[in-house]
Amino acid sequence: MLRSLILIPVLCACATAQVTYEDLLNGPGENWLTYAGSYNGWRYAPGKQITPQNVGSLVPRWVFRVPDANTMENTPIVYQGVMYITNANTVYALDARVGRVIWKYTDAHAHGGKNRGAGILGNRVYFTTGDNYLTAVDRRSGALIFSKNFGH
Repeated sequence: MLRSLILIPVLCACATAQVTYEDLLNGPGENWLTYAGSYNGWRYAPGKQITPQNVGSLVPRWVFRVPDANTMENTPIVYQGVMYITNANTVYALDARVGRVIWKYTDAHAHGGKNRGAGILGNRVYFTTGDNYLTAVDRRSGALIFSKNFGH
């Protein structure tokens, strides 16, 4: 019983974890939270799992083909095992371990265009649409939080 009472707050803390500004400043580790991985723009994550000795044995675990993608000009972001990737007016949340779509949000009113990927802060994933809307969705469910025009 006591073990259950101790475990409940730990599980609740994990469930409510949010991306903080400090997380963005710390750069890549288990998560890839910015376009270039960190503010210094190095585009690589420090680590010791991949070495010159084993790099030749790496193989893809899964492939996700983005529907209707003519060109991709973005870098996915990853937080707590979920990969967020965008295409024009759509953002996808994928299980980064297996490539399964968790949710997808499409702005049905947006017109064409490209974007440069998503951003994440708190429990929100942000992206822009081809017709100049900044859109925020809940990172866990893909539910729309807001969509605001920022230019004509």
